Amino acid sequence: MERLRALCEVLAACARKSLQAAGFAEDESTASWQLNMRYPGQNFALTFDVAHGALSGLVWLDRDLGQKALALFNARHTQEYGHIREHELPEVAGARPCRRQPATRLIPTARRGSRALS
Repeated sequence: MERLRALCEVLAACARKSLQAAGFAEDESTASWQLNMRYPGQNFALTFDVAHGALSGLVWLDRDLGQKALALFNARHTQEYGHIREHELPEVAGARPCRRQPATRLIPTARRGSRALS
């Protein structure tokens, strides 16, 4: 869990920096945090949302995440392949934040001294 928390903190910091550089205020965007999981030895991972919220808080990374992620993986695996492996635990193959932007503001506000988009 500590490795996942450290990874997500780095990802969130990079995302906030990129959004700020693009002219978006942090409070304008939310993120869906996604995990990629697979059974050991498999080539393909399944991706699903585990949390929604601000990039600045990682409150979803709690002691219940393992059970929640397992339940979400099992549901997604059943949907995709029609079964789960009852006696095998999947592994986390990746994590990422996906930014959600309100449709009312798809283009960042032009900064002072910059050319307006036309």
